[in-house]
Amino acid sequence: NHSSDRHEWFRASRSSREDPKRDWYVWRDGRPGGLPPNDWVSTFGGPAWTFDPQTGQWYLHVFASAQPDLNWADPGLADAMLDTLRFWLDRGVDGFRIDVVQELGSVPDAPAPDEEWARDQDWTEGHAIVRRIRGVLEEYDDEHAVLHPREIVVAAGVDALVAQHTLAVVPHVEVVVDLDAGLDALSISAESSTGRPCTLRSD
Repeated sequence: NHSSDRHEWFRASRSSREDPKRDWYVWRDGRPGGLPPNDWVSTFGGPAWTFDPQTGQWYLHVFASAQPDLNWADPGLADAMLDTLRFWLDRGVDGFRIDVVQELGSVPDAPAPDEEWARDQDWTEGHAIVRRIRGVLEEYDDEHAVLHPREIVVAAGVDALVAQHTLAVVPHVEVVVDLDAGLDALSISAESSTGRPCTLRSD
């Protein structure tokens, strides 16, 4: 969900508000008084926003400030990321470990007053992104993704993960089961209703 701040994409994005790659990252104006766009906190502590004086806006980073978040809502960025998957698949990799997938599709703008703001993770938009990743994987034979249940539906648990999300969106899923966290591996069916295989392993 992020790149390095030294990546050529981010260098272009921060160079100008008019740059074609500007919206490949999440930029917002700050609040009055020099405050960041919202009160989100980085996983590593401190604000999840860093002010960039060159263009006078703040960029979002769920992790370190050197790891600016990619904006999957931008069609150009989404296509570039999916083409990156194809680049490696064309070279014969077996699949991908998708890390911190619950942070994909974050919506930093406050909703209308009568709407709930998730403010954290497991965004609805993220599920659509993973379905697009599934589409790329299905262009190839015998490729799979590795997902961690606690990183997708933290509150719902493994059963919801298998039934609702992963086995419905990727050709093959290796579910990493953290038994110490109280997730019961035996509660997971070896196959989903769609017939897609599920590999279980303890981590």
